Formats: sequence, C-alpha cells, structure tokens
Amino acid sequence: MTFPKDASLATLVMRLRAATEMQVLVCKTVLEPLSDQHRQWYVEKFEGDSSWSGSSLLFDPIEVDPKYSELIEAIRHEAKNKLNAGELGDGRRGRSGRMWSWMKNELYARHKIIWRTPLEMSPPIALY
Repeated sequence: MTFPKDASLATLVMRLRAATEMQVLVCKTVLEPLSDQHRQWYVEKFEGDSSWSGSSLLFDPIEVDPKYSELIEAIRHEAKNKLNAGELGDGRRGRSGRMWSWMKNELYARHKIIWRTPLEMSPPIALY
C-alpha cells in the first residue's frame, strides 16, 4: 500500500500504522508531540529501514534527530558488543532488555540524553 508523501499528521499516522501494524491511536500518540520534520523522519525510518519495517516495537523519536542519532547508534553498537561478549549477562532471555537498560544508563551518564527504550515506547508489548 502506498500513501501520498504529504506531511499531514493524519497521513503520517496512517503511514506509520501501515509500516508497524500498531493501532492508529498509538501511532498518533507517538507522532503528535513531534515537530513536522521529526514526524516525517520517524515515519520514513520505519518505511525505509528494513530492521524496523513491520516491527511491533516503537523507538524513541530522538533517534531520528541528527543531533543525537550518531551518539545513540554508537552506544547501541557498543552495547551489542558488550552483549555478545557476555558482559551484560549470559542468559538468553531478557537480552534486549539488558542491552536497552545499559544503553539508557550510558546515554544519560555520558551525554545527558534521556532516551526511552523500545519497551518504554511500546508498553503493550510488555503484556506478552
């Protein structure tokens, strides 16, 4: 399904819904407080990044802000290396949560960035 590339909130909500299959109100709640540019970046990230396309997890909109995106990606890369090296625990269950928790703490400690984990952005997922 293709949508016009206009930047109205309603259109972007429906584009995010199509990319994530999340409920319309969840998509609207995430997009509404963002600036027009950040809304566009956020939706395009889900539409264009195969690792997020079709995801039932949302990510913090700060990740698409060029001011922060490289810092967050560097911390994510470091977290994945630590996780793979067993430095964040060795169990299989809860790996993502441990990685996200470490990232959240490091982003704040190093850069004073308040970052919300995918679990915090997608509370319905915690029910499963």
